[in-house]
Amino acid sequence: MTNLIPIRSVSFDTSFLLKDDARIDVIIDVLIRDNIPCFLTTTVASELEQLRIWGRITTSTHKMAMKRWVHTRGTIIDFKNRLLSDAFGRACLQSMEKHHHVQSKNIINDCNILVSTL
Repeated sequence: MTNLIPIRSVSFDTSFLLKDDARIDVIIDVLIRDNIPCFLTTTVASELEQLRIWGRITTSTHKMAMKRWVHTRGTIIDFKNRLLSDAFGRACLQSMEKHHHVQSKNIINDCNILVSTL
């Protein structure tokens, strides 16, 4: 049997907003319908801009991601405490290397997103 846990809020990551899948729009519509608060970290917002600026994604893909974000009427979260976020980031990288044998260069963006979500 599965226990249902109500969703209190959602924080989007870059890959979710960029995914070329119509189900993403359905999910966003459900979140809006159910009045689920949506958030985007400054790290993800910056990442989207950098991907567009450096030509890693097309302008139309960037517009699609931003349209999805704007559609949610979400809030941007700015992680202000740099000292704490840097410590969490280092701990995340060390943990992934030690326990999962993942090199930091392969996980640094994911750790930054996790820390900024905290």
